[in-house]
Amino acid sequence: MGIALVSYGVASAGCSGCERNHDDGTRPVSQDLPALELRDDTPDVLLTWIDEKGDHHVVQKPADVPENARENVRVVTLQYGHGEMLYVADLRTKNADGTYPVHSLPRSSWELIAQQRRSKAIAALTPFASQSAPTPAPAAPSSAQLSAIVYMASWCSACRSAETYLRSQGVTVISKDIEKDPRAQKEMNEKLHKAGYPQKGTIPVLDIRGKILVGFDQRAIKQAIQEAIRGDML
Repeated sequence: MGIALVSYGVASAGCSGCERNHDDGTRPVSQDLPALELRDDTPDVLLTWIDEKGDHHVVQKPADVPENARENVRVVTLQYGHGEMLYVADLRTKNADGTYPVHSLPRSSWELIAQQRRSKAIAALTPFASQSAPTPAPAAPSSAQLSAIVYMASWCSACRSAETYLRSQGVTVISKDIEKDPRAQKEMNEKLHKAGYPQKGTIPVLDIRGKILVGFDQRAIKQAIQEAIRGDML
């Protein structure tokens, strides 16, 4: 489970310039991100690989990515890769200098890879239906009308991982920065109190149709989404 330690009641003093280089998603998407040298020992990066079912998995080292999932791996650094333009690496081979090939890719193009793998996995489960009838236009996933609130901070990598995974499941993400918006922090604390959690400790805090989750736990998020689709929660 990915979590980031934080004291909700304390703002980050002395960091007024920390966001100047942060890609908050408002920069033009037509330009590539700055060149990135990715090596086996590059620090402070998160790598997201996609399995055969289209699910996302987050690790910190290239060696932790399975051999069959190394072709398109998202890379997030402290400053870049959080907005609509992403770093995507090919970990199958290295360049002569020991770095991995890395290029910029729109978020929608990278997420399409997961969608295609999910569709392929579903089709493999129903081979008879795919052969006996014309393939209908893909229907929107059941989670397409579902939204989730992520209480986060701009520096929190676990928060970004939670947002990415929710979007990969077709969920609309509403991000609320508790350091920039006191109302968001108050709202989050009220929900934590109601759910029986302490009002300071870890982020992200997720509200998936009334289900409150603390930290990034892919399995717990997926279960909450399924419960929300079934209407088990308010």
